[in-house]
Amino acid sequence: MAATWETVCAIAAALPATELDPPPRDNPAWRVHGKVLVRRNPRLRIPDEAALRQERGEPIAVHLERDERDLLVASDPDTFFFTPHWASSPSVLVWLDRVDPDLLRELITDAWRARAPKRLVRELDGR
Repeated sequence: MAATWETVCAIAAALPATELDPPPRDNPAWRVHGKVLVRRNPRLRIPDEAALRQERGEPIAVHLERDERDLLVASDPDTFFFTPHWASSPSVLVWLDRVDPDLLRELITDAWRARAPKRLVRELDGR
């Protein structure tokens, strides 16, 4: 089953203190205490961006440490990637139509854990 932006929204909305950027936005982000967890339709900033999006569909950017990003990209480059513009960013780009929804849940939850105040993380763990 392919993931969609609605899948992302369901995962992020279930986490404490998350908020979606208000419309109208071409690339809204889910945030916790103002820090981005996941962004819809990030600009790739490559020459063939429109053609690539036409061919591959919708990407998202998920906050992730660079070491973990590099491991994901190496293990599954058809799903996870980054462009030169994103090389220094602590995020991984993800093709929604390729990512396993369970792995997507894990990535977004990990992003939330890394960005949320420790008090919220303890509350989530206490549930």
